[in-house]
Amino acid sequence: MPAGAQAAEWDRVNHGVRVIIREYYWGNSSGDGVAPITCLADQGDLCFGGDPEDQFCTLVPECRSQEDESEFLRRLRAAAERRPADTYAMGQAVYAFMRLGRPIQAFQLADACTAVGWWCELLRGVVLHRTGQPNAAEVVFRQALERADSDLACRLRDIGPLIPGRDRRRYHREPCGSRDSLEAWFWWLTDPLFSVDGNDRYAEHVARRVETVLHEQIVETSQSLHPDSHEDQLVRRGSEDSWRRLPYYTRFTSRRRARYHFVPEMDSLFGAIDAVGYRLDAGDGDEGFTPASGPFVTVPAQFVRFRQGDSMLVAAATDLANSPAEDWSDPSVVLVLSDAPSSDPVVFGPMPGSTRVVFAAPVVAAPYVASLELTSAAGAAGRHRRGLPALPASGFGASDILLYEPTGGDPPGSRDEAIAAMLGTTDIEAGHPVGVYWEAYGIVEGEQITRRIEIEGERPGLLARIAQAIGLGQSETPWLVSWVAAGREDVYRAAFDIDIQVLEPATYTLRLVLETERSGTAEAVRSFRIVAENPP
Repeated sequence: MPAGAQAAEWDRVNHGVRVIIREYYWGNSSGDGVAPITCLADQGDLCFGGDPEDQFCTLVPECRSQEDESEFLRRLRAAAERRPADTYAMGQAVYAFMRLGRPIQAFQLADACTAVGWWCELLRGVVLHRTGQPNAAEVVFRQALERADSDLACRLRDIGPLIPGRDRRRYHREPCGSRDSLEAWFWWLTDPLFSVDGNDRYAEHVARRVETVLHEQIVETSQSLHPDSHEDQLVRRGSEDSWRRLPYYTRFTSRRRARYHFVPEMDSLFGAIDAVGYRLDAGDGDEGFTPASGPFVTVPAQFVRFRQGDSMLVAAATDLANSPAEDWSDPSVVLVLSDAPSSDPVVFGPMPGSTRVVFAAPVVAAPYVASLELTSAAGAAGRHRRGLPALPASGFGASDILLYEPTGGDPPGSRDEAIAAMLGTTDIEAGHPVGVYWEAYGIVEGEQITRRIEIEGERPGLLARIAQAIGLGQSETPWLVSWVAAGREDVYRAAFDIDIQVLEPATYTLRLVLETERSGTAEAVRSFRIVAENPP
């Protein structure tokens, strides 16, 4: 057991409390409702009478009368107040008052708990989190887990259900005491907003874990089993709030309660951070969580890396005019670059929200998780987060490709001008031109350089037709050019407009290839999407 941990019979059964639970859930129903084929919280239905533990209730809106519910809570409270040091009685009382919508009484009970300290703190943490105080809950949870019974602490910390199979096997091969670094890495990547104190996804995880322990005690009152697969599902998506009786009776958690998927999408969660990517909208089977603060969206953005001496310049832009959020209410925008869970992130901003926000951030040349984040007074939040590899600080190479808004005049003559005109999205309306800016580094004087630009579509065989149709074969913007480097240039810059009105709505890849005989090959790639003009 870790130093400072406090042992307790946290799983010792209070048989009097078990009788109260059994009589309430497996006694006669006296509620007022009908039995539909489905009950869907996403459609506003109140399933299980609003009590996720009332799993045999298939009446809508309720199976229990208000009098029965009040009497159930009165008996649980009396049992807890008689034995405030009893972990079972106090846990079930706090859990019941919390899930049945009486948070003030739940907190009063948790505050009166005199059981082993860490158990009482776990109960307080659940109430704090469920009443919209995730930061306070996180502090309480972390302190409690440092002193908790080692077996229970291992169970409450376990992130296995949230991660893919291969990573899960690697994670579970490690003994509990050796998982700290993997868990710190996971919670760093899963933090909804780097720019906001705390990690409410972590607090949600521990709250769900504590609730599954209390749920297991209720299941056992009917001499039933609580299989690991069911616990994993509760940990992934939260308590069930919907059910369907055809073709089989199934219970599930709605998207309303598990709307956002904060776990990154990548080959390995414990791999290189430059491969980090996200898909925020959760599907029915995904890990999911809905913060209490308000809507959370993926905002449009474009990230570009440039070499700057021995360092790197990261340019980032967003365009709120294209954001899916309905009301930003005076948003604040920051750019956060973080290279490890134990490092202090580099934060640029905040900048007041306007139609378009652009950052130019000089940083050490290293891999980062880049997160452009927005918060509003109304509680809405948004971000665009991805991994950024390090741009090599020396040798032959190319910057990222920057997409800019053409003005109809001369293209940008400098990096600063290109960044100032940088698009805040990589979605381009059909029929609109786009500008391309890039830089080449480490060019040797007198060396012949060939520049090739390709646009690849989703359909095979489309490349040649695109190259000619968009004007890259014209003399003023040739798609294949050779030249001999004259003089000693630290940076070679190029900018030109391309006409992409021939491209149909789809996803495309713009590829720049620089080839030399002595220095080798450098490549830059930019994915973009053509969208229908004025999409609905």
